[in-house]
Amino acid sequence: MRTGINDGPPNSIIRHDDNRSNYDPGGWAQYYKEKYAATLERERVLLEKLAATQDSYEKVSELAETLTATLRGIRDADYKEWDEGLNNPREFVRWAKSVANFALTPKN
Repeated sequence: MRTGINDGPPNSIIRHDDNRSNYDPGGWAQYYKEKYAATLERERVLLEKLAATQDSYEKVSELAETLTATLRGIRDADYKEWDEGLNNPREFVRWAKSVANFALTPKN
């Protein structure tokens, strides 16, 4: 007797002929085949999403490393040691903006 709480395939796989219930083994097989095919499809979709997330994480991680290195380079730069004519605050700002812009430009 079915209780209706995930205890097997639906009643449609049991045939009722002349008030007799005949077990339909193909119905059970089809039920479980569909059930597990759907489960496998859900798992496949989840694995694809996980792979895409991993790729995105790696790209973001690489970008973070690049930006961190760029910012450290700007922080550690001493424009006073640069060549004559370039060793002033205005040239430092131009250089820093150029370096930061290059680091932020998407790489294809």
